[in-house]
Amino acid sequence: MIKFIISILIFFTPCVPFAQVNFKNISLEDALKESSQTGKLIFLQFESSECLHCNDVANKAFSNNELALKINEACIPLKISSTHVDREKIETLCNVKGGYGSFFLDNNSNLVHSFKQTNSRSSIYIDQINLAYTKASESLRVIDLEKEYKNGNRDLSFIRLLLEKKKSVGLSTDILLEGYVSLLTDDSLKSIHTISYIAQYSPIINSKVDNIIRADNIIFSKAWYSISLSKRIIINNVIIYKSLKKAIELKDEQFALRVANFARNTYDGNQKNGEKAYNENLLKFYSETKNNNKYIDLATKFYDEYYMSISVDSVKAIDSLVRFKKLPKQNIPLDTFKNKTFVRKEVKQIIRRSFSPSSQKYTSELSFAALQIYNLCSSTTCLTKALEWAKRANEFFENPSAMDIYAKLLFKTGSKQEAIKFEKMAIELQKKNGYPTTLYEAELVRMKQ
Repeated sequence: MIKFIISILIFFTPCVPFAQVNFKNISLEDALKESSQTGKLIFLQFESSECLHCNDVANKAFSNNELALKINEACIPLKISSTHVDREKIETLCNVKGGYGSFFLDNNSNLVHSFKQTNSRSSIYIDQINLAYTKASESLRVIDLEKEYKNGNRDLSFIRLLLEKKKSVGLSTDILLEGYVSLLTDDSLKSIHTISYIAQYSPIINSKVDNIIRADNIIFSKAWYSISLSKRIIINNVIIYKSLKKAIELKDEQFALRVANFARNTYDGNQKNGEKAYNENLLKFYSETKNNNKYIDLATKFYDEYYMSISVDSVKAIDSLVRFKKLPKQNIPLDTFKNKTFVRKEVKQIIRRSFSPSSQKYTSELSFAALQIYNLCSSTTCLTKALEWAKRANEFFENPSAMDIYAKLLFKTGSKQEAIKFEKMAIELQKKNGYPTTLYEAELVRMKQ
């Protein structure tokens, strides 16, 4: 506790700025030892093995002097590249397989906080460090409460307090929730208030707790709809996430199908979005369990239906109108758009949220899918399909990463000169954006040789 308080004092003590983040080239075990000695949190910057642009964005933020000072003084920073000796162990520990971002561990290997994205703004990372230390102090309280629980305290109000504390810092509540439910009387389990309370902890599909609260469909329905719509959406998303994670860990395809069906049913009245959610969950399952044949078959149908069928002009036109605040909330003129049905639905969604370019989303999704096929497949048929996706990705929005993926697929399918042309374009755009071009230049050299 004393060391932890000292580390907080260090964190808020002004000091001469450093030029860059001092990422340490040490193992996770050594970092944990240092954390025990200093009381500092371990800052893991987990790099993407696929999205080079995502890594570049984070590195731009880390070049900021103020952020470098905060990280160096308050944390033990490790950059987890694709070749780091402990990458596999950390993937499991932080549940970051296939992803990237910033993760904070305490000296007991507990995940205190995660930021599963990258950003070029240094202030975002400073906020994450502050948040991580706030959560760490809460975690100390949780440790004390868990000791009391292990020592036999089974008072229901005490267990509810522990459940709420664990949930607030992002720790798993599944085992504790099962213990709590086992102490409830039959009458309590017929209470709408009790069922509503338990449901908000998102029990895994088909778990003991899930089966108990759904045993009486009438009571569960009343309890479920007593919760606000916004909370129900969050609860369902957590249920799907936790349940799919279990399916992946067990490599249980039947359970994955059940999870996917649950996701589909959350889109009551919207069949298209329901089917999309169903297939997205299966794609993730097949990808994570290395079932390459099923992944490729499903991906081919999925991206053709949900991404290749979208009008590029319509998406760009909507982005343009929203960006310049020319989009009225009523009587929207659709005559200039080819795909009017799509635009009408899209416009309704955009009005209800702050602007985020849809074109960039389509580029990101299609590029990711194309790269997956590039890494998994060698047949002309699937590579040609991936090439179509990569080409369309660049039509939606041009960014260096999408150009690089398109260039790689061009090269792999035999269009060497065209590949070199797009790799050069990726390098130029990367330079224009102010990011390093080392990896793209290495790819260009490989193509030329």
